[in-house]
Amino acid sequence: MYRFFYNRAAIGDILIVVMNPEARVDHKKELGNIVALYDEKDTLVGINIFNIGEVMKIKVNGVIMIPDEKMLEIINNLLTKEGLEALPTLTESGYKVALVTKVEEHPLDEKAQILELSCGDDKYETVSSYPNVKAGSKVVVATDGTILYDGSLFHKAIIRNINNDVLVVSAPELRIEGSANEAFLLDDEPSFKEGEDFFLR
Repeated sequence: MYRFFYNRAAIGDILIVVMNPEARVDHKKELGNIVALYDEKDTLVGINIFNIGEVMKIKVNGVIMIPDEKMLEIINNLLTKEGLEALPTLTESGYKVALVTKVEEHPLDEKAQILELSCGDDKYETVSSYPNVKAGSKVVVATDGTILYDGSLFHKAIIRNINNDVLVVSAPELRIEGSANEAFLLDDEPSFKEGEDFFLR
């Protein structure tokens, strides 16, 4: 998985390609307008493409969850001209539609709930502090290994003896207008099906 980030007002005309947000950059290679970032094992972990506005217009400020075909083609042309490998087409964003099948009180946190979720063929358990989630709610979850909107990486974990398999997200985490204090619900959106990728429809 990789993720594109672009915010001209904040950092200038630079497209950032994040491949491994947890890697420590050990060295870099400057290739024209491209700076390739590598870890100590010489594995490519990120790319900065400067002056990207000279070859395409990017209207997004922030994360680009799934680049469209044309954007990816332009980026890959730039990369391959400098001897770098082309980026693969993303077949998933990591964000999936899930149905909450059961809600229980958290035994150690009165503000949290333990959720059981159905996501196609997968079943998950997690903890959420969003007050608007109930059994029957349709939510969006980030699955294990997903690069989140802020550039961090979500890992499933066991916290206080409870599985946190997925992360239930709010509207701002999906770059959608809405409250950060509530889960983003799809209860009134029948076109979104349980188990499908939220950004690839």
